[in-house]
Amino acid sequence: MAEGRALSPVGCFGPRPWQDLLERAQALLRDLGLEPSLAALAHRVARLAPAPEAQHQAQNQAQNQAQAQAFWLLLGVLISESQGHSRVDLDQPDWPEPLAAAMGPWEPLRQALASPELEGLAGPSGRPLVWEGRWLSSQRLRASEIRAAEALRTLLRQPPGEARQQEPVLEDPVALNAEQRQTVALALASPLALITGRPGTGKTSILVALLRSLQRQTDPLPLDRILLAAPTGKAAQRMGEALRQGLEAIQAPDALDLRLREACPEPRTLHRALGYHAGAGGFRHHAEHPLPAGLIIVDEASMIGLELLEALLAALAPGARLVLLGDADQLPSVEAGAAFRELVAGLPQATATLHQSYRMDPRNPKGRHILLQAERIQAPARQAELWGEDGLRRGTAAEAAAAGGVWLVEPPALPALKGRWMAAFLQDWMRERVWGGEGPAAWRARVLAPLHHDGQDWTPADLDRARGLLAHFDGFRLLCPVNEGTDLVGVDPLNRHLHGLALEASADRLEWQPRFVAGEPVMVLGNDPRRGLFNGDQGLVLPVQRGDGEARLEALFPRGGGLAGFPLPAIQDSLDHAYAMTVHKSQGSEFRDLALVLPPAEHPALTREVLYTALTRAKAGVLLLGTQEAVQAACARSVARRSGLKERLG
Repeated sequence: MAEGRALSPVGCFGPRPWQDLLERAQALLRDLGLEPSLAALAHRVARLAPAPEAQHQAQNQAQNQAQAQAFWLLLGVLISESQGHSRVDLDQPDWPEPLAAAMGPWEPLRQALASPELEGLAGPSGRPLVWEGRWLSSQRLRASEIRAAEALRTLLRQPPGEARQQEPVLEDPVALNAEQRQTVALALASPLALITGRPGTGKTSILVALLRSLQRQTDPLPLDRILLAAPTGKAAQRMGEALRQGLEAIQAPDALDLRLREACPEPRTLHRALGYHAGAGGFRHHAEHPLPAGLIIVDEASMIGLELLEALLAALAPGARLVLLGDADQLPSVEAGAAFRELVAGLPQATATLHQSYRMDPRNPKGRHILLQAERIQAPARQAELWGEDGLRRGTAAEAAAAGGVWLVEPPALPALKGRWMAAFLQDWMRERVWGGEGPAAWRARVLAPLHHDGQDWTPADLDRARGLLAHFDGFRLLCPVNEGTDLVGVDPLNRHLHGLALEASADRLEWQPRFVAGEPVMVLGNDPRRGLFNGDQGLVLPVQRGDGEARLEALFPRGGGLAGFPLPAIQDSLDHAYAMTVHKSQGSEFRDLALVLPPAEHPALTREVLYTALTRAKAGVLLLGTQEAVQAACARSVARRSGLKERLG
């Protein structure tokens, strides 16, 4: 621990107790790797500080001690929330180091919860911190759990809907199996339907059948009263593409099918659907101004955090129904809670679990091998099979690219060689994947030719070319569980390195080193409702000529069946490179091939949910870049979210 933070938080802090605490807390947050995004936590707890005149009066040991205890308790709960928990277990608080060392012995702090000095901070209710039995939580998240659970109980008390099904809908474009048919029936009848299943279990086919069945009910729901949504822009885009493909694949469409093809609702992000307003810090749609929809269908529901779920439930109009689709075995949301997983576990009467995966088809050996390893990772009793005859393959990256399936590619044992090994891999990745095996000159020729926009629309040829470039990057991706790391392990150093290679390839035409160059993939870092851009949206930087003007770089994003472009200088501060992304942010995406860069075995971000989620993003090939020890450590470690939503559903 750095000098200045070894002292116990209890005791006299001198004439500046709160300033000292704030400085220590900010240093502690840096040690926890929570800077810069969580540095404001220290200032949030400063609201507990007494007024300056009260500080001068409070010279006794007991009051200074109580102030310090209050500070560390609230900071500890906020840090716990930042790690995905909605509550702290008072029997096993398990604070991360160095917070545990800064807080001192836990028992005095636990006793302090009931002391008169802290009665304004923590109590059974109506305090910033609320304890219930063994659990300590912030009043905000506790209230969110209670409201979400009550909204779910109210939703489930609604009368069932009509579950009329017609055989042609269940047979065309694909014949649904028995569990898929039962799932369609549940989604038609139940006011709440939770559909969970691994990749390849036919969730999109179920969605197509559900939409077609809704149009054939005695009192069909108008299409403009059906809302399709997903947590991220990429997931919404994939949902729309899959629906369009499914509807186009109908072999004998009738008039209702043709109308559905023409007027199928375009999926939106949940934030956009709810009318997120950054300035107001909330949503336009809520209990007093509900969503104008009779049915809401949300894909990739495992990504929904507790507070977003509560906001969605609050915005349901009376009588509206909700369908959530996802994979409960994937990583939970980056926000607090594990909402979808808890709903599936706590509401079996509203849940349909799909087991049969068509990726296990022997005629698809690459996809079958990937899903087989994902199943083994997820089931502790089967993890030894990863190292058996049909388990992880070992070899070089070149061998893996040719064969497909899941390969473990291990770095050199000598630490001094690991950085050079990874740099060589990234050089090959840039040449073979990003540049498509063409080399930098041919790639530059492809991405430097301007796209033309006449003021109304893109020229058809340029729209097709832009779609092709976006589809190119949808085919592969580098993933990593962490943002920062050493030896080119971590999303940020990977992106910096690959951007450097792009700059080198363009050095002959650059007079400076810009933040982005043509042909680079980008990701949106925040919500910008005015432009229709939301956190996680993925696009591409390309030159655009509008009208007769000069060609300038723009960030281009898929928008329905078209393309939305924004001048790069206007939004580049809200963008980052997307050569690599975290496994969390890859949810909602699907790639042909990917490489997962593993941190050292002892890193807490390595979990079996990370491996499972990463593997199930790929259809043909997965490279695991790391050691066998790292894979085994991940398989032995599971994401455990401390949350109370499931209990409150009972």
